[in-house]
Amino acid sequence: MARLATIMAVIVLAIASPAIAQEQIPRSYPNFNPNHASPDIPRDQRARDEAKANADQRACAAQDWSACADLGEAYQTGKGRPQNRPVAELLFRKSCEADVGKGCHGLGNLLKTTYTQQDARLAAEFQIRACRLGWFEGCDAEADALVSGVLGDPDPAAAEALITASCESGSLSSCRKRAQLLMAPDRRSEDLLAGEALLAKQCFTNRDAASCEAGARYWERHAPPSETEIAIGYIPENFAAQYVEFACDAGSVLSCRQRGKAELASDRAAALTFLDRACALSDDQCADVAEVRNEPGLAENCEYGDLQACVALGQILSKAGGLIEDWDRARDAFGIACEGGMTEGCLPAADLILDAWEAAGPSAAETAEFYLSVSCTANNQTACEMLADELDEGGKFAQNLPQAIALYYPQCDVGRIKACDRLEQLTAGDPEAELFQAHAGFAPEETPEEMQEANDARLSSGKTGLEDICTTTNVVFEGRTYTDTSCFAGGGGLGGFSARRGETPWQALLWRPEVLGGQRLTPAQRVQCGATVIRRGWVLTAAHCLTDNGVSISAGHRIRMGLSNPMAEEGSSYNIKRVIPHPDYDRTTLAFDIALVEYDPLSNRGGGLQLSVSTLRLDPQPLAQRKIEAIPRVFTYGWGITQLRNGVPPDHLRGFRLKLRDARTCTSVTQFTDPKRINSVLCADDAKGTQGGQACSGDSGGPLITFGDSDGLPSLLGVVSGGVQCGTTGKPSRYVRVAHPRVQAWLKANLPQPRSR
Repeated sequence: MARLATIMAVIVLAIASPAIAQEQIPRSYPNFNPNHASPDIPRDQRARDEAKANADQRACAAQDWSACADLGEAYQTGKGRPQNRPVAELLFRKSCEADVGKGCHGLGNLLKTTYTQQDARLAAEFQIRACRLGWFEGCDAEADALVSGVLGDPDPAAAEALITASCESGSLSSCRKRAQLLMAPDRRSEDLLAGEALLAKQCFTNRDAASCEAGARYWERHAPPSETEIAIGYIPENFAAQYVEFACDAGSVLSCRQRGKAELASDRAAALTFLDRACALSDDQCADVAEVRNEPGLAENCEYGDLQACVALGQILSKAGGLIEDWDRARDAFGIACEGGMTEGCLPAADLILDAWEAAGPSAAETAEFYLSVSCTANNQTACEMLADELDEGGKFAQNLPQAIALYYPQCDVGRIKACDRLEQLTAGDPEAELFQAHAGFAPEETPEEMQEANDARLSSGKTGLEDICTTTNVVFEGRTYTDTSCFAGGGGLGGFSARRGETPWQALLWRPEVLGGQRLTPAQRVQCGATVIRRGWVLTAAHCLTDNGVSISAGHRIRMGLSNPMAEEGSSYNIKRVIPHPDYDRTTLAFDIALVEYDPLSNRGGGLQLSVSTLRLDPQPLAQRKIEAIPRVFTYGWGITQLRNGVPPDHLRGFRLKLRDARTCTSVTQFTDPKRINSVLCADDAKGTQGGQACSGDSGGPLITFGDSDGLPSLLGVVSGGVQCGTTGKPSRYVRVAHPRVQAWLKANLPQPRSR
């Protein structure tokens, strides 16, 4: 550590510390907490966490300052202790003041979550101290701060010197960073060789899984091993594969999966060895491994006429990114099922033909049209839509406008906007053309009496469902009580009703990537926020949904639509092109908490059930003309939590009947007295709202809708905001009003002009 300490001393002397005499200790942390503690922790894990925290508390009381840092982490994360960031800060400070690097590092990470410039600089300074005390994670954080310029002008050279010293002192993570710096495209050839050698040492000698993964990615893009690797003595036939294998041995789930998938084509037994390791490391992998084992039996049964086996085989083989993905075989399996009378195979068979149209050629047109016709006759709405569009466009099938029109009529009746648009175009001027309905009739079937009954049952149970949305803790520490309220972005509620499939074709979902912040997410954890489709290529959501654990949603999140069950392979998903928050958005007060998200409509990934997708009309009435007291009931939809002690989203879309509060009551909730913010928010709660009904129904970013306009069309009144004061009865939910002039001007400036009907 001698060289590291010397370099750090030089760096610290070059940084002017800010005046922190007015620093508040501990902080008042913002309600929004991206690291909100999950309520869905298994009982045995909860018991282990609590036992460890108890031991840390005893050790901390005995002045084991490292244990104080561990106890601070328990309060910060809510593992074994109530989640309370002020108490965590005090424990981290106590540990840091005792020269424990882990405590300084924890304090730096915690201060960054206030999202203020002053705290960002203070956080970097505590990371400096952690590094000087020998805590390598602090060195990595300090290097990042030097590069980003948090401490002044960006200084990449000082950051690299720090990383080098930290690596030489034994930090695996610093060595990984050091190798990546040396292997950058603009470095000298001798740096490249040194970086390759360092990465090889990290993987093959130190068994660092992350370094092995980095090495595999590198050699997949580059030539065979250099002379440096040969000199080390590692000369496998496939160098990238060797890195993957070592990563698997070191505990990398993805590497075990990758290596197993690569072996499937040549050695099934060897492949299953690696895949079984992946299953042992993560339960999420076991279902895919079971499919690999089941595939030979399904193929044999399908060959002998078991049509259900053919469908199951097709589903396995057509799974995008699956271990045994084979679209040609999947198409054949689905086709056998369809032609044998099992209509479940018809749509996916046609879909696979059309996806590979250039390779299949015109000769496949008759087969694909037959499959779609059979599926449509069996009342598969998606098949009818695809068939109508193909017959209308005439690109792949022979154009047949009369048949397309006949298919468009029932589609328009159930609310498919494209069908209505095309009918209007195709039948214009034809006096004998059949009349068609506008896209209306999406209001829920459930009666107010039924909803009242459900609300009575919920209230009598004493459950509001909000404790898991926002959690307020009061912790006594050294004779003083510290209060902390921690909320996660997506709200929800108990009660409500299950939305019928296809009832909300405008409903969209912000979908997290499989891996976020280094953590592999379950399907339930990937549900982030709701959204509303308002144009082809555009959805409207809440501005606070644009970042997730500090990561922009445009960096890997997707937009899903045309689904009811987010846990299943339903609907379609799309790449996010850009995000546009309202320019007046205030993260602290949640003023103008609204944002546009542009997605790429050509980046469609689909699977399983495909529900119709349509746009929702923005509120057509100006602010002055829309009398909220004249609206008897409004609706919101989302995948919010539905059980008191279970934060897992439901496996189907839910709706909520709400009542709008008057403007004076809403202003008392928002405290918006600035003229530009007045009437920018609608407040609503359930039918018991005036008697203390629940707040935060539905998901953040989702829609607030009225079906009560004279033309019968549903209109988007607002966007679900961040649920201020969630967990407190009698406080209504907040919705950013789309008819507000500042919102209207922003939408007009950023949205493309709607097409004319």
